[in-house]
Amino acid sequence: MKDNKKQKGERVKREAKSRATAQIRLRKHLRRLTDEIIKAVESELHAGSPEAVASHREDVLREILSRFLPRTYDLAKGKIYDAFDGVSDSIDIVVLANNHPKFRNARGEIELLLADGVYCTIELKPDLSDLPSFDSRRKKKPEIWRALSQARSVKRLRRIKSPLLGRQHSKLMEDYSLSVPTHIVTVKVPSLEEITTYVADYYAYHGIPIEEQIDTILVLNEGFLVNYKYPEKIPKQSTDQFEHLLVAFKTDYALIEFLWWLLADVSPESHLTAPFLTKYLGDIQRNKPLIARRTISNRSGL
Repeated sequence: MKDNKKQKGERVKREAKSRATAQIRLRKHLRRLTDEIIKAVESELHAGSPEAVASHREDVLREILSRFLPRTYDLAKGKIYDAFDGVSDSIDIVVLANNHPKFRNARGEIELLLADGVYCTIELKPDLSDLPSFDSRRKKKPEIWRALSQARSVKRLRRIKSPLLGRQHSKLMEDYSLSVPTHIVTVKVPSLEEITTYVADYYAYHGIPIEEQIDTILVLNEGFLVNYKYPEKIPKQSTDQFEHLLVAFKTDYALIEFLWWLLADVSPESHLTAPFLTKYLGDIQRNKPLIARRTISNRSGL
């Protein structure tokens, strides 16, 4: 009996060591990928029109993201349509799940994007350091306004039915599952505290409801903002205790946090289990410091 316990203990230690080794290698890999994205965003070597430069940046991010998604997923760009006459703005990166029809033209490009087969969307906004007052009358919209407006156009779309299976879910989570998860990736912000406060105040000022708000903002090399919209995303949080929060975490491995959130999110397809990679990413991104936390109240004008 003692030998069996000893063998079991040794096996557990070996497995823990193996998992730790995998996490170290994955962390290094993601650190390198973060540097690649930042280099593509900040490089001045890519001559050409603003459209060509933006396209190059999106291609780099799209290629890196594709490495972590199921091989059968597609990545596209453009407007998204739903079954209720809704249409979004043109979106930089649209991740399509297995259930999305292959509407390809002669060049192999996907021509029609439907909300019911969209896994998530990502807007790449390299510089969100300009945070003007909400009553600004500029002719050109600040990038942060454009990003939040584009995200809102996606969040207004609705899937035909919820993909949730199994146990009872909160009404907030059911509502969330009918929408398309929407994210922003950036490199430059004044600080995590300032961008968190600004986004929370922006939504409060304009009275934008929770279901039309951004889900996450990845700030490469700095941290990650999460918009907690339903209690199931917060450990030991009951529905009656739930408080709508925008939370910022300071971490040098923000890409890990982003990928974990991306892979663990509600898919348009029904699944009984989450992708196995979430286990590795989840172990790495624990114990990150929370540096900003804002409750969002929907009231017009501050």
